Amino acid sequence: MTDDYRGLVLAYSGIFFTGILLLFFSNYKISAVDAAT
Repeated sequence: MTDDYRGLVLAYSGIFFTGILLLFFSNYKISAVDAAT
């Protein structure tokens, strides 16, 4: 039970971290395009 919970938390934090990373990367790309134009 504890191991399953730990794996779930690890999976959720991984998804959350990936989402933040993608959000930051897309925002950075958009601002870079705005600066280029």
